[in-house]
Amino acid sequence: MQHQELFTRANIGKMRLKNRIIMCPMGNKTDPDGGVQMRNIDYFEERAKGGAAAIFTGAFMCTEEFETRGCNVIYNFSHVDRLTLLCDKVHAHDCKLVVQLTAGLGRMGYTDPTRPPYSASDTETFYFKGVRCKPFTVDQIHYMVKAMGNSAMLCKRAGADAVELHCYGGYLIDQFQTARWNTRTDEYGGSLENRMRFTMEIIAEVKKMCGEDYPIIVKFCATHDMGEGGGYHDLEEGLKMAKMYETAGVAALHVDVGCYDAWYKAITTCYNKEGHQLFAAKAVKDVVSIPVITQGKLADPDRANAVIKEGIADVVGLGHQMLADAYWPQKVKEEKFEDITPCIGCNECMYTSRNGQYRHCAVNPLCYHEKDYEQAVSWYERTLTEIEKHYGLNLAYAVVCENLANVCREADKPDQAERYLGKAREVRDRLTEENRENLALYLNAARSKSRAAGIPEFQDNGHYELFLYTLASIYYDNRGMEAPEANVRQLINSFVLELRYAHEDLGETEREHEPL
Repeated sequence: MQHQELFTRANIGKMRLKNRIIMCPMGNKTDPDGGVQMRNIDYFEERAKGGAAAIFTGAFMCTEEFETRGCNVIYNFSHVDRLTLLCDKVHAHDCKLVVQLTAGLGRMGYTDPTRPPYSASDTETFYFKGVRCKPFTVDQIHYMVKAMGNSAMLCKRAGADAVELHCYGGYLIDQFQTARWNTRTDEYGGSLENRMRFTMEIIAEVKKMCGEDYPIIVKFCATHDMGEGGGYHDLEEGLKMAKMYETAGVAALHVDVGCYDAWYKAITTCYNKEGHQLFAAKAVKDVVSIPVITQGKLADPDRANAVIKEGIADVVGLGHQMLADAYWPQKVKEEKFEDITPCIGCNECMYTSRNGQYRHCAVNPLCYHEKDYEQAVSWYERTLTEIEKHYGLNLAYAVVCENLANVCREADKPDQAERYLGKAREVRDRLTEENRENLALYLNAARSKSRAAGIPEFQDNGHYELFLYTLASIYYDNRGMEAPEANVRQLINSFVLELRYAHEDLGETEREHEPL
């Protein structure tokens, strides 16, 4: 295997990964009550099918007590059932599910000038200059700590394999950790140890609620990469934080760079260099003994493999690339590099998300629309059901199986293709000589009618729509069939009805048909 290091197994605490590739957390839309949407479940399941070792969800808030919901929430049992369904769907593909938990967005919250958000201290909001945040009281901080532990417990009960704490990017927990936004003078401000106290209490509470061996991953900024001064994290402070996390007993560190104040460093664009965050991951890797997850434009399989091979990090995270091509891991493993749809760094996904829409992808129209557009395979299978129900296993059934096998091959599903070819061979082997003669009449009539209607030759037709036209043309007086844009369902009905007429013309018994 060309990239074998990527496909070795790994452990994050007691969570066993089948390879070294995870899908990074990105924000998601929600049901009206903040629970997991079915559309999200379809979206995540597709990435699990594609071969990722673990799916990291977008952030789940632990409470709506202090700010309006900006993402999923999980704080009571009414949110557990849909999260359980997500876990089950992902687990069915030998993939782990990690839920990212957040205390909130703080100064980054989706607010307005009349309702200042809460933050670590009296700091300016991000979106409205001059609007100052309301500092959390100590009692409110204690409430948040308890809420984070409760949410982690609910995630574990739902079946999540681990939780990841949302301690990066300038969001609320990072605001507590960062001197620029935390000017408190009590036990939660001042020194690094005090600024980290909120995070350390959350880790202790999660362990209390979920058990010492339940994996806690922390995603944090090893550096905001904002230069000297200003109160942001620099790499020196980030490495101290990494050691503190390890001492607190977390299972792994997910290393990030940047914050909203320099968004392009945290959110990859077409202008970033490949592997632009690797320097921070390597620095953290050198000072801790727990697994390190890295990210940041690692869609080149050679570069991703080198990250593991050279000991820069233990796990590679892909974000936008997993939107562009859910099957990146599988295609790399099978060395089908030319089939990978690359992320082009346009940030169409961010643009639509920031406008309140689902994350669209400029190069993958099925992103967040996994079930909206039925593909040829499902239509073929429905046709098989109709043929078998009304006419038994005839030549038409065999031909559909053979066309379906071609579709499966094109979709890189060789096992399914072979299954359908086997069905076709079985049907053809069972046909009697009389059946063959009668069915040959069907095909001859189809070719004749197809030519009269200007439809391509049947034997050269590998496309589903044209195949339906051909079968619908059997003993069919040309009634001005529409061009390939015609409704496929109408064609299926025509096909089944005309096949019934063909049976009647050949002396077969009339059979009832209910339109689809």
